[in-house]
Amino acid sequence: MYKLIAVAALVVSATWGAADFAAAAGAPSPHGAYAYIGYPNDGQVVPANKPFRVWFGLRYMGVAPKGVKYPNTGHHHLLIDTDLPPLDKEIPSDRNHLHFGAGETETTIQLPPGKHTLQLLMGDDMHIPHNPPVYSKKITEPTISRLLLAAIHHMAYDGAPSQARSTAPHFSRSLYSRHLRKFLRIGK
Repeated sequence: MYKLIAVAALVVSATWGAADFAAAAGAPSPHGAYAYIGYPNDGQVVPANKPFRVWFGLRYMGVAPKGVKYPNTGHHHLLIDTDLPPLDKEIPSDRNHLHFGAGETETTIQLPPGKHTLQLLMGDDMHIPHNPPVYSKKITEPTISRLLLAAIHHMAYDGAPSQARSTAPHFSRSLYSRHLRKFLRIGK
């Protein structure tokens, strides 16, 4: 008799636990939906301590503000220098997890010098990631001070004849990029 009651209690608690997990899993997302960062590009150098624009992209889903429960919609969360949060809980709101609950599709941020990562994560009407989660790949954004950028710019143009600068901008741009990548050790 006691074994029967124990088994019944176990089944009931497992059922309630599954219901709690299902409620916390977030709204369903459409098949093939994905988020991406349209600007800046992965590895693109942005100036440090100066605002720059981040453009959010989304495919096969719509954008809706927080609190609006509509199928196949959600709103963006920008993750800065952090990994994805637990996907069955509400997305935190702090300086590393920026919420765009009004349905924004772009923002302006500024970062200190150094390498930073950016990633998008879609949340449902209650800031919980969708099921399955819809997120972008993590991109790396090196930021560089304007003084250092000017020094690298000078290195790229130093020694190039003035005629080469005016008639062959591709040469100077590629040389500039090569010096910048060499300095930051981010490219080939």
